[in-house]
Amino acid sequence: MSVYSSIYIPRMSIDHNIDSIRKVMEHYRIGTISHIDFTPINKQPGFTENVNQVVMSAFVHFSDPLFCSDLIYRFQNINHNGNSDFWDVIATGQPCKFQVSEKEYWLCLKNKNPVQRTMMNIHQVVENARHLEKLIEEQAKKIEMLEKLIGLRSSDSEEDQDTQLLKRKYLKLE
Repeated sequence: MSVYSSIYIPRMSIDHNIDSIRKVMEHYRIGTISHIDFTPINKQPGFTENVNQVVMSAFVHFSDPLFCSDLIYRFQNINHNGNSDFWDVIATGQPCKFQVSEKEYWLCLKNKNPVQRTMMNIHQVVENARHLEKLIEEQAKKIEMLEKLIGLRSSDSEEDQDTQLLKRKYLKLE
């Protein structure tokens, strides 16, 4: 198993934060957390966050997972295959269930698509996104002009000035 491991918790109370998740992972002796990515549930595409006020999900990334088959974990393997090591169960793709309070449990799954860490800060990421948005807008305009050029290519008699300019520019007609 790799040194870097990551799990996905699909639903947890919105009341949890980095410290409370660290305490749970220490309590169950799962490993040392490097970082946690919180995500809203049923997020719509784009930059808006439609946050559910009751539950959220989290990707928990470990810098030092503990692989200790001799420790007895206090978790429930949903499929009861007899394996007591958390990371062995997660590696098979099977879920593990943690009872974190009387009213809440977490279903822990293997993170199938971990996002790599970056050296960029959030402001740099947003600036790159803005740059890409601008490129997309420019390409959309160019596509629109080219579609117009292709659509009017055969009807030379009733061309407008824009179409004539496009033809000269892209087809090099005079």
